[in-house]
Formats: sequence, structure tokens, C-alpha cells
Amino acid sequence: MNKITASAEPVNSDLKIRLLPRTNGKNTSIRLDIFTWDAIEHLASKYSQTWQQWANAVLDAKPKTNNMAGELRRAALHQLMYDTAGAGTVALSSSHQIAGKSYKRMTDAETERFLKEAQVLHEDRRFTIFSVVIGYHGPSQTPFVCVRNQLLGGLNLLMESDGNGR
Repeated sequence: MNKITASAEPVNSDLKIRLLPRTNGKNTSIRLDIFTWDAIEHLASKYSQTWQQWANAVLDAKPKTNNMAGELRRAALHQLMYDTAGAGTVALSSSHQIAGKSYKRMTDAETERFLKEAQVLHEDRRFTIFSVVIGYHGPSQTPFVCVRNQLLGGLNLLMESDGNGR
């Protein structure tokens, strides 16, 4: 597996061209800098894929893109940033009256699944880059507040009460 590392060395802007067999049976040439190729190799390996499988999955999700190299670069950067910020539960060092003992950073798909199972009392979409959803979730009707990021692919915030007011 390739490792992505920061270096004090000057950036090597050499471009490398690779042939990508597309899922439609055609081949296309992709030209990217070596650091982007390293990132793609790293991400593909993380998901037990070849770089070709990873690249085809990205491009198949955006079939109308006019810039395949740019789309691969964007997807790699987005995934690396997501991996850094990461979705998941964040434990708090002490209990909070509203957030309880933790909060969750959730992907758009996770947020949609959560909200489908929820009783939404109110959603305020008047903010520029986020909306606020308030309601109850699950059989025990646990109160929650969800801050939905309106930026494509951004993480969303979920706070659920632990039922004890702490």
C-alpha cells in the first residue's frame, strides 16, 4: 500500500499518463501528477480495489463529466479530507445537558437513513449553508437536533439526548 506523506521537498509536478479501461468497454487516457496517482492508489487499496476499479466507480457516478482527470482529482481530495475529518461518534470528556456524552458526524446517506426513521417536528432551511432539523427518533422517541450541511458531501451533525437531560 502506498503511503501519502508530507515532505519538505519541492513539489514534483511531473505528470504521468495511465490507460483506464472503462466499464463501457472503451479505453481512455488519464493524465495526473504523481501525488494524485499515489492518493488514488492509496484509496483504492483501502477499499480492496485496483486503481482502475476505484477510478471507474468515481467516473461512473458522474457520467456526464467533461473532465475525467479533474473528477478523479476532486474525488481523491474529497475522500482524503473525509478520512481526516471522518464520520462517526465523537465522545465528549464530560456530559453536556443537551449533547449528552457524545455527538455524531454523519454522511449524507447516514443522515437520510436516520431522518427516515425519525419524527421530524421542524426543519429550518433559512440558513445559507446548513439547515436545522428537530424531532424524535426511535421507539423510545429520543429527542434530537440535526444540523444538515448543505455543501455537497459535507458531514452533518447529530445530537441526541440520552434521555436523562445530561
